[in-house]
Amino acid sequence: MPSGPLGGPRPFAEGELIYRERYTVDAAIGERLESDKVSSAAEKRIAQNVERVGFRDPNVEISPAGFSILVDIGLGDGSILPTGSRENGFGELQDAVEEAVKAEIDSAASKGAVEGPEWEIMTN
Repeated sequence: MPSGPLGGPRPFAEGELIYRERYTVDAAIGERLESDKVSSAAEKRIAQNVERVGFRDPNVEISPAGFSILVDIGLGDGSILPTGSRENGFGELQDAVEEAVKAEIDSAASKGAVEGPEWEIMTN
Protein backbone atom coordinates (compact mmCIF):
# COMPACT_ATOMS: atom_id res chain seq x y z
CA MET A 1 0.00 0.00 0.00
CA PRO A 2 1.31 3.48 -0.79
CA SER A 3 2.60 5.50 2.11
CA GLY A 4 2.57 9.17 2.94
CA PRO A 5 5.70 11.17 3.76
CA LEU A 6 5.72 9.99 7.38
CA GLY A 7 5.39 6.37 6.35
CA GLY A 8 1.76 5.78 7.35
CA PRO A 9 -0.32 3.77 4.91
CA ARG A 10 -2.44 5.84 2.57
CA PRO A 11 -4.21 4.16 -0.34
CA PHE A 12 -4.63 5.97 -3.62
CA ALA A 13 -7.91 7.85 -3.41
CA GLU A 14 -10.67 7.87 -6.01
CA GLY A 15 -10.06 10.73 -8.44
CA GLU A 16 -6.49 11.29 -7.25
CA LEU A 17 -3.91 12.40 -9.79
CA ILE A 18 -1.13 9.84 -10.10
CA TYR A 19 2.25 10.61 -11.65
CA ARG A 20 3.79 7.40 -12.99
CA GLU A 21 7.43 7.08 -13.97
CA ARG A 22 9.25 4.00 -15.23
CA TYR A 23 12.96 3.35 -14.68
CA THR A 24 15.35 0.70 -15.88
CA VAL A 25 17.60 -0.54 -13.08
CA ASP A 26 20.07 -3.31 -12.37
CA ALA A 27 18.25 -6.64 -11.87
CA ALA A 28 19.79 -7.16 -8.43
CA ILE A 29 18.36 -3.83 -7.29
CA GLY A 30 14.90 -4.79 -8.54
CA GLU A 31 15.08 -8.02 -6.55
CA ARG A 32 16.24 -6.17 -3.42
CA LEU A 33 13.29 -3.76 -3.70
CA GLU A 34 10.86 -6.67 -3.47
CA SER A 35 11.49 -6.56 0.29
CA ASP A 36 8.79 -4.44 1.92
CA LYS A 37 11.28 -2.99 4.39
CA VAL A 38 13.63 -1.79 1.64
CA SER A 39 10.90 -0.47 -0.64
CA SER A 40 9.10 1.32 2.22
CA ALA A 41 12.25 3.23 3.14
CA ALA A 42 12.79 4.28 -0.49
CA GLU A 43 9.12 5.27 -0.83
CA LYS A 44 9.37 7.54 2.24
CA ARG A 45 12.48 9.29 0.95
CA ILE A 46 11.02 9.78 -2.53
CA ALA A 47 7.87 11.28 -0.95
CA GLN A 48 10.00 13.69 1.07
CA ASN A 49 11.79 14.81 -2.10
CA VAL A 50 8.47 15.37 -3.90
CA GLU A 51 7.15 17.39 -0.95
CA ARG A 52 10.14 19.72 -1.22
CA VAL A 53 8.91 20.91 -4.64
CA GLY A 54 5.40 21.77 -3.46
CA PHE A 55 3.24 18.66 -3.62
CA ARG A 56 1.73 18.11 -0.18
CA ASP A 57 1.27 14.65 1.32
CA PRO A 58 2.19 12.63 -1.76
CA ASN A 59 1.91 8.90 -1.50
CA VAL A 60 4.47 6.73 -3.23
CA GLU A 61 4.37 3.13 -4.37
CA ILE A 62 7.33 1.31 -5.94
CA SER A 63 6.65 -1.77 -8.06
CA PRO A 64 9.86 -3.61 -9.00
CA ALA A 65 9.83 -6.02 -11.93
CA GLY A 66 13.21 -7.45 -12.83
CA PHE A 67 15.19 -4.80 -14.67
CA SER A 68 12.60 -2.07 -14.18
CA ILE A 69 10.65 -0.34 -11.47
CA LEU A 70 7.42 1.56 -11.67
CA VAL A 71 7.11 4.56 -9.36
CA ASP A 72 3.54 5.78 -8.73
CA ILE A 73 3.11 9.06 -6.87
CA GLY A 74 -0.35 10.12 -5.70
CA LEU A 75 -0.65 13.90 -5.93
CA GLY A 76 -4.05 14.34 -4.28
CA ASP A 77 -7.13 15.82 -5.89
CA GLY A 78 -5.99 19.41 -6.34
CA SER A 79 -5.49 20.86 -9.79
CA ILE A 80 -2.08 21.14 -11.38
CA LEU A 81 -1.43 24.69 -12.51
CA PRO A 82 -0.24 25.45 -16.05
CA THR A 83 3.25 25.76 -14.61
CA GLY A 84 2.96 22.19 -13.36
CA SER A 85 2.26 22.00 -9.64
CA ARG A 86 0.63 23.98 -6.91
CA GLU A 87 3.88 25.87 -6.20
CA ASN A 88 6.52 24.89 -8.76
CA GLY A 89 6.54 23.70 -12.35
CA PHE A 90 5.94 20.19 -13.63
CA GLY A 91 9.63 19.98 -14.52
CA GLU A 92 10.48 20.31 -10.83
CA LEU A 93 8.27 17.29 -10.04
CA GLN A 94 10.00 15.21 -12.72
CA ASP A 95 13.44 16.32 -11.55
CA ALA A 96 12.60 15.62 -7.89
CA VAL A 97 11.44 12.08 -8.70
CA GLU A 98 14.47 11.38 -10.86
CA GLU A 99 16.90 12.72 -8.25
CA ALA A 100 15.24 10.66 -5.51
CA VAL A 101 15.24 7.45 -7.58
CA LYS A 102 18.92 7.90 -8.44
CA ALA A 103 19.83 8.70 -4.82
CA GLU A 104 17.67 6.11 -3.08
CA ILE A 105 17.44 3.24 -5.56
CA ASP A 106 20.07 3.21 -8.32
CA SER A 107 22.46 6.00 -9.33
CA ALA A 108 22.54 4.49 -12.83
CA ALA A 109 18.75 4.30 -13.20
CA SER A 110 17.50 5.46 -16.59
CA LYS A 111 14.06 6.71 -17.51
CA GLY A 112 11.80 4.52 -19.54
CA ALA A 113 11.25 0.80 -19.73
CA VAL A 114 10.66 -1.79 -22.38
CA GLU A 115 6.90 -1.28 -22.38
CA GLY A 116 4.81 1.82 -21.94
CA PRO A 117 5.61 5.52 -22.00
CA GLU A 118 8.48 7.02 -20.03
CA TRP A 119 5.97 8.78 -17.74
CA GLU A 120 2.28 9.59 -17.53
CA ILE A 121 -0.30 11.29 -15.35
CA MET A 122 -3.63 9.58 -14.80
CA THR A 123 -6.54 9.60 -12.38
CA ASN A 124 -7.40 6.72 -10.14
